[in-house]
Amino acid sequence: MMCNTVLSNLGYKCQSLADDFTQITTPFTLNDGSFITLFIEQYGSDHFLVTDDAQTLMNISARGVNLSNKRIQQIAQQVKRNGVSLNERGELAVYSTQQNLANSLNLLTQNAIISSQLSSDWFKLPEVDNFEKTVKTEFKRFNFPNQLSLSFDNKIIGASGHEISVPISLTGNGKNKLIFTTSINSSRSWAGAYGILGKMIDLSENSDNQHYIVVDNDLNSQQFNEISLLFNDQAMVLPFSKKETWLERLAN
Repeated sequence: MMCNTVLSNLGYKCQSLADDFTQITTPFTLNDGSFITLFIEQYGSDHFLVTDDAQTLMNISARGVNLSNKRIQQIAQQVKRNGVSLNERGELAVYSTQQNLANSLNLLTQNAIISSQLSSDWFKLPEVDNFEKTVKTEFKRFNFPNQLSLSFDNKIIGASGHEISVPISLTGNGKNKLIFTTSINSSRSWAGAYGILGKMIDLSENSDNQHYIVVDNDLNSQQFNEISLLFNDQAMVLPFSKKETWLERLAN
């Protein structure tokens, strides 16, 4: 029944494993290319438990990270601030009503991404990609009005205490626009996009006076739609191919 009602509007793959147990496959992938999969268990008429079946922690561990008690506690504390728990089975979990199931699924997906981003501190950081450099060049070339201040690679401390580098900042007219870039490579690694989402959520917990923008390389329409869905209400996603249009809008 759930697959035919509220969940059908999300565009996720939905499979009923039992009358009270449903598997959801999202369009988003973890760093190893596996799709984020969630499970919904129903208790009573309007009580649901949504979990990731410990997929997030297992994925982090499979990539060679030693999940010490300290690191597990870091993840638990981070997701707890967002209303998600890390239970004794290593699952990210949230309780929900049927009316809030869609929001709960999105919340759990985002926190799986946040946890993956938190673990990126335990890996070697990747080099800045060429696409980010290209976008910065376009901003430098554009003639922004004097009342707007353009800067690059500003360092901001997030709510987690991590120092976050913002590629492009555009400040003025009472607005502070923080601009990131995404460029999904040929192997469809979403690690960079997940990391950006985690950074935005970390920053938004520290300040309400921020507007987030993501410039995507939009190599194909399906990828752009998936990127837009990933960031959802967190940021405005702009296609690089339309830069002439949105640079003008950002200048106003």
